[in-house]
Amino acid sequence: MTNYQIPQNTLLKFRIFNEFLMANERHVAKEVRDEYVDTMSKIYYSYFKSYSSRLIKLQIEIQLIIRILIKTSFYIILYITLPSFYSNIPESCQLRNIPFRWVDGNPQTLAP
Repeated sequence: MTNYQIPQNTLLKFRIFNEFLMANERHVAKEVRDEYVDTMSKIYYSYFKSYSSRLIKLQIEIQLIIRILIKTSFYIILYITLPSFYSNIPESCQLRNIPFRWVDGNPQTLAP
């Protein structure tokens, strides 16, 4: 049983009093009803506010997890594909440890 059903079930126990008020003092019965509606609206508002804040928190956590998964997937893909990418480069295009020096702003290779 949820929290909002408890006051409703309690009211059902005392409906005879409400029927008495409706028969004898309609304005008092209206005041009781208005107070009940006001109290229940505050309770529902509180429940909804709590529920929506938990949903927003959950949504933020899910977005964070998705970002982490995307980054992790990206790095895993890089880790898997980069070695094969570099192994497919022709020998003539691969970087080698060639000694050089700068002369007037231009690289000059040094003879081995």
